[in-house]
Amino acid sequence: APADGHRIVTGTPDGHTVTLPHPLPGGGSPVPLGALTLPGGSRPVVALNHRSVEAHPADSDGAGGSLWSVTPDSSGGNDAAGTVYVPPIAYWHALRPRDERGSIALRNLTDARAEELFNEVAAAVARHLEAFRAVEEYTGPSARELTEEAAARVLPEVSDARLLAGVTALVRNAVDRAVAAARYLEPPKPAQPAAPRDTARTKGMFFDHEPEHGDDTTLRNASAWGSERMHGSWWAGGNRWTAIRQILAVNHVLGGQPAFGPPTPSKVPFTSVDGWQRDEYTVPGDSLTWPSVLDKLPELAYRAASATTSPEHRTGLLVLLEALAAGPLADPAGTVRLVELIEPLGGEAPGRGRPEAVHRLGQVLRKGARTVVVLADRGRNTRDDAACWLALDHDPTGAFGPVPGFTLDHERVHRQGIARDRLTRLTALVREQGPAPWRPEAAEAFHTATGIGPLQSAALLSAAVQEPGAEALTLLGAKTRAFEEAQARLDALPRDDRHALLRALLPEDPAELWATGPDIRAAAEVWQERLSSLVRVPEELDLDLSGTTSGAVDLVLNAGSRTWLAHGTPVQDGTGRPGLRVAGARGTIASALTALHTLAYTLPYGHPLRAHLPVGLAALRGRLADPDLVLDLGLHWTESGGPIGATVRAAHGLPESGGADADGLVRAGTALLLAPGYGNNEKLLIRPAGLAGPDDPAFGLVEGTVASHGTGDLLALRALLDEKTDALASAGAPDGSPHHPAQDPTRAVPDLVAEAGKTLDLSTDAAALYLMLLALPDPTDRNCVRWTEWKPARIKKARAELAATDLVVEAKRSRAGRSLFLPCGWLERGAPGLPLETWKERLYPVAGSTRTLPHLPVPELFAAAWARVGDGDAPAFEELDTRATRKGRRR
Repeated sequence: APADGHRIVTGTPDGHTVTLPHPLPGGGSPVPLGALTLPGGSRPVVALNHRSVEAHPADSDGAGGSLWSVTPDSSGGNDAAGTVYVPPIAYWHALRPRDERGSIALRNLTDARAEELFNEVAAAVARHLEAFRAVEEYTGPSARELTEEAAARVLPEVSDARLLAGVTALVRNAVDRAVAAARYLEPPKPAQPAAPRDTARTKGMFFDHEPEHGDDTTLRNASAWGSERMHGSWWAGGNRWTAIRQILAVNHVLGGQPAFGPPTPSKVPFTSVDGWQRDEYTVPGDSLTWPSVLDKLPELAYRAASATTSPEHRTGLLVLLEALAAGPLADPAGTVRLVELIEPLGGEAPGRGRPEAVHRLGQVLRKGARTVVVLADRGRNTRDDAACWLALDHDPTGAFGPVPGFTLDHERVHRQGIARDRLTRLTALVREQGPAPWRPEAAEAFHTATGIGPLQSAALLSAAVQEPGAEALTLLGAKTRAFEEAQARLDALPRDDRHALLRALLPEDPAELWATGPDIRAAAEVWQERLSSLVRVPEELDLDLSGTTSGAVDLVLNAGSRTWLAHGTPVQDGTGRPGLRVAGARGTIASALTALHTLAYTLPYGHPLRAHLPVGLAALRGRLADPDLVLDLGLHWTESGGPIGATVRAAHGLPESGGADADGLVRAGTALLLAPGYGNNEKLLIRPAGLAGPDDPAFGLVEGTVASHGTGDLLALRALLDEKTDALASAGAPDGSPHHPAQDPTRAVPDLVAEAGKTLDLSTDAAALYLMLLALPDPTDRNCVRWTEWKPARIKKARAELAATDLVVEAKRSRAGRSLFLPCGWLERGAPGLPLETWKERLYPVAGSTRTLPHLPVPELFAAAWARVGDGDAPAFEELDTRATRKGRRR
């Protein structure tokens, strides 16, 4: 309690009191807790100052500050190594001296003995450093162990390990400061000139090669095709040239020249087997993964010559192409493959891995004309008993074969290239003449020959990067949003076919790019051969496909010829017979359903493309009916955060553990399976063929167990099996009549428009506009004009007539895109979803910020909304029901 306003007095259970000034002269008001009896008899006052505990001299006036402080439950740092052993303040009343003899020795420590302690610890640090530098992989005692042993020799009285650790840390800190001071005072050594190759022995081959715009960031962006790009783990600031240096080094050694980087580590001796040898020196490691560009060299060469490529990207591409043209990498033609090599880890503790395996990085292995270069460390396998290396294997014969000491995990043979003289000629032409001129007539000719669409044709022939600059868009006569959509449509094409088109555009003689332009005839032949049967949404149809992807749309329209969910990981049961196949499908089912719903809603009724919707739905269901298909939808945890396996086991009466079949899976009915997941937990897999339909109890069990954000694919799977989706896909099938937007009620439900007009005393146009506002999730002014094709005066007249009634309210609302609204609550939403009236939430599911898509055919949606109005459930603001307060009694 405060005493006379200047001191804080604290009483302790043993009858003693302690005091501290309030506040302290230096500021702060620590709260005294009691007196701490230390070895030797001193009893400082212990006080709490925020999270720290401070010790002050007894009967102190506070002018001298605290003696020491400690923060329990912290590391303490190098100069307070014993901090981790300090218990919480609540237990300090039970503190007892651990090592009284050691405490006496420390209090009586003489200068001579302190000097001896310092010298011994310094010698231990020096011995550790010398031993560490003498070998490539040090496995001896740590510096901490050696210094603590040294301190124990000088201070045998200190018997407690924790006290010894604290003392050693203080001495080690003093040694480190003394070493730092000595280095600071030591005069610098004069710089010695080094030959480039000698410097490469420490810094790596081509360490000083830093061409302008040849850095990793520029090369990554300039060589990207959509999501296909060089990848790596370097995201820090500043430029690096790892890719171009490694490419130069690899081409150097593949050309038969020896590597001249840092020496190959000798800790793991190389055993020559079957004529294999290892270079004495290494190539650079730790680079962007660039070998994927080997399959795209003609495309990159074509982009380098394109007028839409920025100067920075063009320069970077020329640097890249010229580096590749310096050796065999430019034209692999089946003689170069990228491989993942598995190296078993030996040693006494295989579970911990073999440390020396890291020294494979950059090694060059040779047998005759064949060369294998280790490019990157792929880490360990799941059992941690084998290392994985990414390597480039060059065999001029194309025969390849095993690499001694390794097993092959994956391989990709690079067959697409470009003749070195052709590539060299193109790069020289670009440097001499600049980019080839843009020819709009070439884009028009390709569109005419293929029907791809004018904007997609321009995007393809421009070979532009994902985000071209304003100058490039001006040259193409395109707007940013439209060009992005065109590129997305191109990216949805099968990858190999898209790149075949780009390769075909590059004439055999690159000079033709400047004389006559790209080879349109060759590219059109590739289109006819590979893509003429592909069903695509015509560019001129101008559908609003927001909320889905071009790839998912193409999947639905071509589901019968696509390999949707056809690949997966086979589940082995030890018999060698084909069994179940687990396909990672998180987001896949929901994506397909969203695309189907989007097409069903946006495609005009009667359009020929609508005939593909029921066919696509049947194909998707056929794939889901595969009895061997098992879906991994990422179902690991319940809504409360517990493992899902326990809930599924309890629901099916299974034991708490065990019960797996020979394939390692636990069956919970015909549709649910449990597989090993994270740690000792299980994950839930879905076998669609085992579901009895959309009402299968498995849906209810899983939906009621996992969090709502994890049920998207499950709900989509249920919808794909539901008969209501058949009606949605089959509605509006082509019948020979002109196609029209289903959202136009005058053509979709003319009788309903007449009934609404008569009931509400509205003209036909005003009644149609009201039905669109009433039923549709996106009746923006622009959409209504697009659906009805009305002239501005006609739509203006209908809006004015409707606005004069109490059926709607007129207002301005963010992101609404319209000025007329139903008289009810309003639901704000993020893109791509549009905000809408709360009355509509009973017409179709409205979830988060996703685009709202009806689950009914649009004509049925109009009928359902009008039926609600007829049943007395018309839109209206909710009445606020308040009870009148009682009047107070007069007094």
